Amino acid sequence: MNRRVLNFLWDSIDHVSPEFSKVPTKEWGMNTNDYFHMNAVRILKDGNYLASARHTQTIMKIDKTSGKILWHMGKGKLNNFKFVNDPYDGFSHQHAPEELENGNILIWDNGIDSIKDGSRVVEYKIDEISYTATLVWSKEFKNLQANVAGNCHNIGENSYIAAFGSQGYIEEFNKDGTKVLSIDPGGLIYQVRKS
Repeated sequence: MNRRVLNFLWDSIDHVSPEFSKVPTKEWGMNTNDYFHMNAVRILKDGNYLASARHTQTIMKIDKTSGKILWHMGKGKLNNFKFVNDPYDGFSHQHAPEELENGNILIWDNGIDSIKDGSRVVEYKIDEISYTATLVWSKEFKNLQANVAGNCHNIGENSYIAAFGSQGYIEEFNKDGTKVLSIDPGGLIYQVRKS
């Protein structure tokens, strides 16, 4: 018989109180009982976890052994970081954070509480000693606010592809902002990947 062993179990309520939740008013019938809304978990190069909790407006680093939250980053009340060179002073209701080869963090910023009618992709250089998140690069999409879902994926040295969640739109672009391809199939596109 093939038995699986549970190596790690983590429950948000043991680490984050519902008082730190901010459910967006633009949400599609979402009610406030979804206080955390974890939408991504990635394993970092150091073996710890990088998780995104949309309704706390933070991403967080979780210790791989103890489950303790090592830090929170974002517009939420639990934020531990000072944002540098970021005109919006952080991101809100984010999705799909991922660690890049250079150690920076790429995030889809839904921008609900900061960007008027738009969303953006952000790349931050994280200093875990001084708790600074320096905006290295971003691309803002005016008039394309993804109220729900979305992601951006690095597909080459200077190439990216993004899904605009509730906008039902996909765009491939270069780091300088040049559009390479756009597809508008409509509907909800949670995430997109290209290999």
